[in-house]
Amino acid sequence: MKPLLYTFFLVMPLSYVQATEMDTLYVSDSATLYLVFDQPVDLVDIGLGADYHCKMEGPVVFVKAKRPLWRPSPLLVQVGNRFVMTLLVYRSHPGKFLYDYRKKPLAKPKKEKKFLPEIELKKLDAFPEMFRNKKRKKDGISMQVDKVLIGKRGIYLKLSLINTTSMDYRPDHLAFYWAQFHRRGWFKKKKSSIRQAVPIEIQSPELVPAGSSEAFYIALPVFAVGDEGHLSITLREQQGNRNLSLKLQGKRLRKALRLS
Repeated sequence: MKPLLYTFFLVMPLSYVQATEMDTLYVSDSATLYLVFDQPVDLVDIGLGADYHCKMEGPVVFVKAKRPLWRPSPLLVQVGNRFVMTLLVYRSHPGKFLYDYRKKPLAKPKKEKKFLPEIELKKLDAFPEMFRNKKRKKDGISMQVDKVLIGKRGIYLKLSLINTTSMDYRPDHLAFYWAQFHRRGWFKKKKSSIRQAVPIEIQSPELVPAGSSEAFYIALPVFAVGDEGHLSITLREQQGNRNLSLKLQGKRLRKALRLS
């Protein structure tokens, strides 16, 4: 048996050497050790073959020590073009009797949970109105922000529009802008930076009937709002000039309730 192992190491291609697996297998003289592969075994060779009972049958190799041993022995198993090199070590009470060498399929990468802003917006109704902002009124139309929630990917707002007039109100466009002011230069001249905040999702009513109120649900990107500055919300009427706008301070927005 020994010359076969030596010859194997001399002639085995480098690619096979790199693919070789090395485990220590504990074997006893009172129980059989099982090695399971994913296809029929082609070759089994034990360095100290006289000390072991060894048999191969299909994809399984059976090994058992003939007596208590003190010397470890190499074990070589060939399955197709795959070589498994292990070391047999005697132990009177091995804790393991089965070694599975079948190739495990690669685990599929976990799909990232799809971000559905409309689902997050529904959570607004589950919370009490903790974020009442000052109303903006014009010609019998009032607009206010009732709720704000901050999630990992978005800022969610519930906005109420109250129509106390005898005429229906038909919303046309709801726009959001983030305005930030800073002072620069020798005289610390105040300068402004304004950028549009494009919503991820807007759920808005087509009509606010006379004498009633309706709610708007808005999801903004979480990066659309900072700490220094304010969020400007402008609502334009489809036919008419009853346009409304209000401001939300960034510091106050950042203190809103956060979703876990």
